[in-house]
Amino acid sequence: MAVTSDFGSSDSDNITNDATPTFNGTDEAGATVKAYAGANLLGETSADSTGKWSFTPSDALSDNAYSITATATDKAGNTSQPSEALSVTIDTVAPVAPVITNPADNSSYGTGNFTVSGIAEQNTSVEPFEDLASQGKSSGAPDGAWTIDLAGVPDGEHTYVARATDVAGNTSTASDAVRVTVDTGVPAS
Repeated sequence: MAVTSDFGSSDSDNITNDATPTFNGTDEAGATVKAYAGANLLGETSADSTGKWSFTPSDALSDNAYSITATATDKAGNTSQPSEALSVTIDTVAPVAPVITNPADNSSYGTGNFTVSGIAEQNTSVEPFEDLASQGKSSGAPDGAWTIDLAGVPDGEHTYVARATDVAGNTSTASDAVRVTVDTGVPAS
């Protein structure tokens, strides 16, 4: 699968939210290349004069795991055995919105250092935002737990939301907002 079609946490894991990913390879110059998902023909293309070929299915693939192979037919009509299978996963469904469990809404802090944490869909990375500014990103945990430590948050009222992104690159809607007040001022005696 082409790197430009492999969206998400890695551009080489063959897990993507692109339902019409591009596949490429090399074969005999001028050969007709047919691409298959299992036994289903996805379509065909031709290898150029250097043997390179590229193919993008015209019909979207549904969310599923696929075994992609290709065959080549030369100008004399000889057809190769199928290529080694490439395992590809199409996932176009966004994860559910994460939940911020700490801090609680309307929390107050006497320091600008605190932790934002919560629960999200398993193996998703979570990114909390204040306004539109990212506050960091947690790596995806198998149990869905995530934590971001914030430091040096200035005095005032702050509102945080979080979004989760799965390994295919789908991003959730925002979590419910949590409001935090930081007040490091010392009251007058």
